[in-house]
Amino acid sequence: MTSVSSDRRGQLGGEVMWVVIVLFVVVIGSFLSYGAFKELNDDLQQDLSLSPEARQASKETVENFPSSMDNILFFFFIMLWVFLLIGAFVADTHPVFLVITFVLLIIGLVFGMILSNAYEEFSSDSGVSEFASQFPKMNWILGHLLIVLVFMGMSTFMVLYARNSG
Repeated sequence: MTSVSSDRRGQLGGEVMWVVIVLFVVVIGSFLSYGAFKELNDDLQQDLSLSPEARQASKETVENFPSSMDNILFFFFIMLWVFLLIGAFVADTHPVFLVITFVLLIIGLVFGMILSNAYEEFSSDSGVSEFASQFPKMNWILGHLLIVLVFMGMSTFMVLYARNSG
């Protein structure tokens, strides 16, 4: 019995799409959770029944959340890219799958452009832009998603097919 990922030839575009989808969902979830936590913190700061230590801890958590989460998301993105490269290296490929891989990569890039445009619209909304501006690394990655995906795709493409040429 073979596993689902044992025959991965020609699936580079699909892998890139999964990276984009996961990154997009996690970033949007982080923005929304930061907004909700910030509003909750405003209520907690006004609640005098809480101890000053509890209010201070909540305030520090809200202040540290954007930079910590931005760094975590950036690390998550880099690790997804590393795992994509490792997966490409260990995949058994044949030059016949070059065309299929390239077509799937183009589809992934088009999908990435659509998500990048959706992110730009989402992050420019007046209610979200305040929170989105607190995540500079993720703003840059999702704002330049096509360039990032081209670089990811080409580096993975090179790993996928160049290791067999030598």
